[in-house]
Amino acid sequence: MKLARYGAVGLCALLCACVERGSGPKRKDIDPGYVRENLLTAVPTDLTNTVNAKFGDAVVYLGNKIEPGPVAPGEKVTVHHYWQVLRPPGREWRVFSHLRGSGASDFANVDETDMRIGYPPSQWKAGDIILDIHEFAVRADWQSDRASLLVGLYPKGKHKVSDRMSVSGGPSQDGAAVALTLPIDRSKAPPPPGTIVVKPAATAIVIDGVANEPAWGPAAASAEFVTADGSPEPPGTTRGRLTWDSGYLYVFASVTDKDVWSEYKNQDEPLWKNDVVE
Repeated sequence: MKLARYGAVGLCALLCACVERGSGPKRKDIDPGYVRENLLTAVPTDLTNTVNAKFGDAVVYLGNKIEPGPVAPGEKVTVHHYWQVLRPPGREWRVFSHLRGSGASDFANVDETDMRIGYPPSQWKAGDIILDIHEFAVRADWQSDRASLLVGLYPKGKHKVSDRMSVSGGPSQDGAAVALTLPIDRSKAPPPPGTIVVKPAATAIVIDGVANEPAWGPAAASAEFVTADGSPEPPGTTRGRLTWDSGYLYVFASVTDKDVWSEYKNQDEPLWKNDVVE
């Protein structure tokens, strides 16, 4: 018989500064027509967020457009950024975007956009007005009630805050312009991986070890239980089902074993040394 051992595993991703793509997946090809469509002839007048942050004497981050309202962890966001080029910044410069919350763990690199691939700063020309459409997802495990999107310019291969192109005017932080701040609706966050949603029982349940009531049909089902470390594999499988009503939580364990055996009969004896399901 199988002994179930359940645990929660947390995955913590530490993302640092601006990450160069090395020998990873090849960047997609961007249609030149897409680039032409997003080189504008006039500065937009209907920005959701006007920033006007100036990077060196080369580029102005004008601001952005975004659909207003809170965003749930795990949801995608689309931001329309607008840049104005005063003079070519030079071949070494790259655009970065960081999403930051109030806690140290709430951080994400969200650098890549089609325009930054198809028309990077190394190709920018004086007079350009660039529409940079940026789609990214807020991490599903985001804990803060807000997320600030920072944008800036850094030289290829250099990742310190002091290496970034200086920024002046408009809200800024750590050598980057604060493009916008998103309210995060954590009440709509997806459940952690491995979460089981247990639905209430629609009809009465009799405690008889049979589980033939209609209420067991939609009950939550577990994955197959795993065998305890060091124990031999049993001949059959073990699974559980869960439901509840206003008075009780009901657990039904279905165990397949032709020879259930244990030498232990008394309270607090080491039952786990023989056939047992937990």
